[in-house]
Amino acid sequence: MRLSDAIALGRMLALPWERGNRGGGRKCAMMLAGLAANGDCGDFITNLPFAASDSTVTLPCICKGLEGEWPCLNGIGNMRRATMHVFNHHVCTVGDWTLDQLIDWVRSVEPAEVVEVAHAEIAHGDRAEVNT
Repeated sequence: MRLSDAIALGRMLALPWERGNRGGGRKCAMMLAGLAANGDCGDFITNLPFAASDSTVTLPCICKGLEGEWPCLNGIGNMRRATMHVFNHHVCTVGDWTLDQLIDWVRSVEPAEVVEVAHAEIAHGDRAEVNT
């Protein structure tokens, strides 16, 4: 599952944090993704390979090591940290981003989902039948 799709689906399963309201069972972007991909808010790594990778992405903002929040980012980070930063700082604190903008940005930097297609093996003239 793509991280962008997991965040979008997760917000239909639970309320996201919003500016000034982080209580009442609301979830951060990565918790929403974990809920959608794994049924567990605390597990946002399993079934989300891009979120689990240490591949670096350039932040979509000019923030450089904000005081008290991800001081090691310096403009780049892995996808987890970048998503957390944009959600926590820009969506929930400053309010200059929306959750839709975050999802769109994640979609723009994540790789396309690899879809495995099952192929029927045909041996010695046997034909696969299509059920309609």
